[in-house]
Amino acid sequence: MGNDLYGIDRELESNKITGNAGIDNNGYPRGRRSGGSGFGGKLIIGIILIVVAIFVVSFILFVIYSGMFEVYDTTTKLFETPEETKKRYDELIEDNKNASGDLYNPSKWMKDIVSDKKVNLEFEMTATDVEWYQRGISQFELEKYSEAIQSFDKAIEINPEHETVWYKKGISQFELEKYSEAIQSFDKAIEISSEYETVWNNLGVLLYKLGKYSEAIQYFDKAIEINPEHETVWRNKGDSLEKLGKYSEAIQSFDKAIEINPKFDLAWNSKGMAFHGLGKYDDAIHSFDKAIEINSGSDIAWSNRGHSLEKLGKYSEAIQSFDKAIEINPDYTYAKQKKSDLEVLLSKNS
Repeated sequence: MGNDLYGIDRELESNKITGNAGIDNNGYPRGRRSGGSGFGGKLIIGIILIVVAIFVVSFILFVIYSGMFEVYDTTTKLFETPEETKKRYDELIEDNKNASGDLYNPSKWMKDIVSDKKVNLEFEMTATDVEWYQRGISQFELEKYSEAIQSFDKAIEINPEHETVWYKKGISQFELEKYSEAIQSFDKAIEISSEYETVWNNLGVLLYKLGKYSEAIQYFDKAIEINPEHETVWRNKGDSLEKLGKYSEAIQSFDKAIEINPKFDLAWNSKGMAFHGLGKYDDAIHSFDKAIEINSGSDIAWSNRGHSLEKLGKYSEAIQSFDKAIEINPDYTYAKQKKSDLEVLLSKNS
């Protein structure tokens, strides 16, 4: 093997000989002076290549042991191609779809997306209005209302004519008690689709919370016009009428809600409050009893029942109702105060 290398080397050297053979004036074999210096150059290049190779190998070993390529999980690589990132992004979505192609668990989907910064970046660069909307819904479910609004705004930026996005944005603002801003979002949703009964109802609720009961009733009426079988809207209208002292009209609205849904405990409770406002305490207690029969865990119904019993002078029974309300909700300040007042009253009369 050594002779083979030597022979090749000789051949390369002999190919470099130029001019006459023999010794030149400086004592070098003719035609081989340049060959000698070429050999030294190759040696230097070889040493450089070895040093470079050692450096490269050392760097690779450092990267492997330092975990430099690992990002967030053992399967994700920082230097993956855009195509690989997009593929994983699509897979996260597909993994959370049901047979109909809808996202059945948007909260998990959003969590998967944002937990991977690389995929999240891909999402932000390529997301459609629908995907931004779905992300907003996920954030809403996680009670991240400010973040949800940002996602809904992104969806609106792409498609400003999507009434459902405006509606959900309004709901998020509602949860943050930004009622004026929520009204603007709901108004925009109605501007796009005036047959959106839920938006009309929620606008009424916002106005109710702002103490604008007459205006609220107008919005509830519009929702009822679109869907007269929506028991919650009838109850909301009744509550607004009750706030205006229109107890008989309120009872009519509550009766309509109960006709649609006889198990609507909130409507029964509200009806009891209207009867109480009319001074019909026995009728009020009957309504509260119906609410409790449907939902025995309603601290408000128990407390309201106690209040009507108090008006009838049935203090011991009233205290029992307040006790029940406090048992359900130990932080129910009103029930505690009413119970305390009645106990003092009873002690004075004994």
